Amino acid sequence: MLGDNIYAGKSPDDLRNKFELPYILLLDAGVKFYAALGNHDDTNEQFYKPFNMNGEQYYPFKKRNIRFFVLDSDYLDPRTTGPSGDGGCLGAESYDSERRSWFRHLQSRP
Repeated sequence: MLGDNIYAGKSPDDLRNKFELPYILLLDAGVKFYAALGNHDDTNEQFYKPFNMNGEQYYPFKKRNIRFFVLDSDYLDPRTTGPSGDGGCLGAESYDSERRSWFRHLQSRP
């Protein structure tokens, strides 16, 4: 999920009505969603269990031989440490896999 996941309202009922109910068949089938936050998302959505962010704005996950890195492009911070405390989810670890990243939008800086 590439951000701007839940519009207008962030209550538990909003999350249920705008995410859980529309995707109930996929969720019940065990499909895992991995969210990146967008500029219309509340940062507290990183704690919303069905988004699989585990409280992190930047996080990695691996599927088969591909390692994915999910980034919050609204709050890019190179000092952010990921769950492993290695200096960020893009740390210097060695992986025997391809790497892919996604985020909501690119920011241009002069």
